[in-house]
Amino acid sequence: MKKLFFIIFFLITLLQSTSYSAGMLKYNKIKNAEEYLISIEITNETSIEVLTEWVLNYEIYNKELVGNIWFMPYKATFCGDDDLCKKEIDDRRSQINDTDKKAKMHPEYKAAVENSKKKVADENAKAKAEAKKAEDKKSNEKKVIEEIKNQIISLGGNPKLRNPGMSVDTYIKILISQKKAVEQKNIEEKIEKEKAAKKSKETLAERCKKEKERGTITMECAEYKDPSQMETVLKLKCNLDGKTFHTNSNVSITHQIEFKLYKSDGKKPKLTAFLDNTEVRPLNLLSRIGDADYSVGQRNENDPQTIFPGGFTFISFEAPMNMRPLNLDGGTDPVSIFFDVSLESAIKQKEGNFYMRSYLTKIDHEIPNKSGGTKLHPDFIQDNNCEIY
Repeated sequence: MKKLFFIIFFLITLLQSTSYSAGMLKYNKIKNAEEYLISIEITNETSIEVLTEWVLNYEIYNKELVGNIWFMPYKATFCGDDDLCKKEIDDRRSQINDTDKKAKMHPEYKAAVENSKKKVADENAKAKAEAKKAEDKKSNEKKVIEEIKNQIISLGGNPKLRNPGMSVDTYIKILISQKKAVEQKNIEEKIEKEKAAKKSKETLAERCKKEKERGTITMECAEYKDPSQMETVLKLKCNLDGKTFHTNSNVSITHQIEFKLYKSDGKKPKLTAFLDNTEVRPLNLLSRIGDADYSVGQRNENDPQTIFPGGFTFISFEAPMNMRPLNLDGGTDPVSIFFDVSLESAIKQKEGNFYMRSYLTKIDHEIPNKSGGTKLHPDFIQDNNCEIY
């Protein structure tokens, strides 16, 4: 209860302070106008420039002090209970009103009014332009931050969070520094792997053969397939060049798919696949395409059912972890294809209209999560610019 009372008291005090600051800002503006007006004497010889400034300041002064209901708080703000001070403000007001009557009799008064209106309009336009410039800067800064974050994620890093009160420039510098550090780490790891590979003179095929003869096979050799026992039956190349589905970002990606039959020790040939020279597992589960809930019939122009209403073959490629985008859902594969003929016909006849969907765009967008908030998920590109070769 005490904590709640303290919060309410703090909020009331903050509102009162904000209201008082806004009021003082307004009254100080009026006070400055009053000081200017009391110093000016208007005659028929007064220049139009001075007359224009008079009109501007009188508008500020008179707009807020029309009627005693507003004039009294103004006097109370600067005078408190000092009656002599209040009388001086009243005298000033009378003098300013008398001078304003003379101003209105000036032959250039109407021109001065038009000049003042133009000056106010110009100042408002300038303020609006400055506000637009500030808004554009903020939007550009946000885009830069998101771009660097996505680059860090694509490199396998986790972008640092922005601390409260940290300036945008400082945060961008921190992200750039982190990106360079992640790039350097990746380079060093690559160099170490290359060094380790050079140290080993024995090829993987030779090592796995020895393991098989000994009867103790490691996981790496258990998954190893001898290239000499593989037969390529279908090669597909897809050029995905255009905009991503959710963020409309321009990307250009080329993927190569190779279907191979693996024959091992007289066993029945097994179909395997290689995505960009990396072995992947082909799956025929439509749910693994992602970005669609087929259980409730949601469809859009990119869905296979929409493109091929008469039926199609779908294959997604389960890739190793180092090939998957960081934020990709576990039930979605990074690359999938669907086409209007059977796989057997595509292999034997080298035919079919192929579409490919790829989440390897290095572009993220926000999607709902189970807790009612949002999370990042890779955006995808899809196209049918594929050819069998």
